[in-house]
Amino acid sequence: MSDPGAAPNIPAPPGQQDNTYIIDPQYALIFTYTWVSVAAAAVLYRSPKLYRRFRNAWKRDGIHGWGLYEDLSPSPVEEEKESLMNGAAIKRTDSVRWVSVSPPVRLLRAVEAVFRNAFGWEVKYVRLSVGQLFLLVGFVLTLLLCLTQNSELLLNSNRAGFMVLSLIPPVFLLSTKNSFLAFLLSIGYEKLNFLHRWAGRMMFVLACVHGGLWINNRVINGQASLLLTEDKERRGIATISVLFLIVLTSIRPIRIFAWQFFFASHVSLYVAWFVCLNYHTPYAVPWIFPALAFYGWDIAVRMLRFRIKDANLLPVDDQMTLVHIPDASGGWRGGQHVRLRIFAGTQAFQAHPLTIINSPAPRSDKARTQGMLLGARVNGDWTLALNRLGKTRAWVMLDGPYGGVNMSPKERVLLIAGGCGVTFTLGVLDELITGVENGDRRLREIEWVWYIRSYDCVGWFVAQLQSLALRAHAMPFLDLRVRIFLTCPCGDPPEMLASIPDCVVNTDKPKIEDLLAPMLDFEVEDGEGRRPAMGGGVGVAACGPETLVRHAQNAVAAISPARAARCGGVEVHAERFNL
Repeated sequence: MSDPGAAPNIPAPPGQQDNTYIIDPQYALIFTYTWVSVAAAAVLYRSPKLYRRFRNAWKRDGIHGWGLYEDLSPSPVEEEKESLMNGAAIKRTDSVRWVSVSPPVRLLRAVEAVFRNAFGWEVKYVRLSVGQLFLLVGFVLTLLLCLTQNSELLLNSNRAGFMVLSLIPPVFLLSTKNSFLAFLLSIGYEKLNFLHRWAGRMMFVLACVHGGLWINNRVINGQASLLLTEDKERRGIATISVLFLIVLTSIRPIRIFAWQFFFASHVSLYVAWFVCLNYHTPYAVPWIFPALAFYGWDIAVRMLRFRIKDANLLPVDDQMTLVHIPDASGGWRGGQHVRLRIFAGTQAFQAHPLTIINSPAPRSDKARTQGMLLGARVNGDWTLALNRLGKTRAWVMLDGPYGGVNMSPKERVLLIAGGCGVTFTLGVLDELITGVENGDRRLREIEWVWYIRSYDCVGWFVAQLQSLALRAHAMPFLDLRVRIFLTCPCGDPPEMLASIPDCVVNTDKPKIEDLLAPMLDFEVEDGEGRRPAMGGGVGVAACGPETLVRHAQNAVAAISPARAARCGGVEVHAERFNL
């Protein structure tokens, strides 16, 4: 057999034969500088909320504010609250205070309202708001510009490989529960998770561009055999294959119906991917270290915040289980969530997020629930097994808290829940009422709305709702209106429901726009009668199915900028059930 001769050389892009490993890393750094600059600008914009979060945490928990804690000090003497109940402890603020708002403040509110109108709308099938889409498009365009500038990918696709490396740090930064970025932005980690998913998908696309073009070059130059014999090529194919498995096992149906499989495969596969990547190219090392630092920080913080406590399991019926942790005294806010692992049977191998229904109660206040209260709706094997354990006591491990509402103080708040999203709005309601009891001079009206299936479901939390309503009703300067809308008036109304002040139950299903509209009109009464006035702000918090939350966001986005500025600004917080 004749000698075929030496294999032909693959030409590099003109002018870059010797500089591809110098020029391409520079564009990876340009992309990194760009997203870091955008993140820094966002942190600067959100710095007032971060300051307010620190201040409130310090006032409430002091040095214990970094995690859950148990108060082991002697039980304090019962505090006298008559001054609070008759209004002497809190001076009511009239709306006339907002009439004299300066023009710059009005202009700022109008600008914020314009941006909220433009970017607050949520697209139905994409499950992202216009603002999130805008951020995502900017992210992708920056990647494409860095990929294509001064690059001839068809001849040398190394640029795509370096862009894959540049995506490693943000992918990990956006994925961890104790992310630096989420902390500095003062938002929950779940609010950034959509960027983590899309950055991972872009990483896979760029890896396919890099690998596919190199394979094409080998084939058209008659070097296809090198794909199976050369170490670098084989390791590159292995790297892309592992990355494909990561993307495949991360699709939404798997996250929803096989979360444990998704989590286990995600962790094991990215470790395998790092190994393959390091064998494939030595240029990966500087990009992997930041990712390992982000993940290591997350693990370290979670280890410090883990708590093992006794818990009382209290099944309300065959659809709802309350979990009471009496030995948790503080370190959380109502509406946040913790990841719960219960040491009972096979449940010990799984941890699930559950929302905190109440805010921390002073030990002197015996009328309130002491400790932490969680709600678990039966929806899957784990919650079903939890419900079937019956009324018992067990050890649990708590990881958190995470998330929660971090709005600026408002004069009016609208809380909207659908189904078991009520656990979130009950926690936020408790937090708001506690704030008023502790001296909040802004909040004066709360509209609490619950869309629920039947009276049987109302019975899950009627005791907690009654307690909160009575506390609010005892303060004449705070108006709480409870609205429960039943899908089907099945079953008998709970006995305690009739004792809830200003509570209306009916079978209508009003639009969220109709619930929000009356809260946007502020008036002041003077010698000339009642006239429109500047408001102290309106807050909207919604939790429940995607449709409900989307309607709430779009209802706020539909408010005209002039009206939003006149009422002091409208802020919305959305919690979803989806993954």
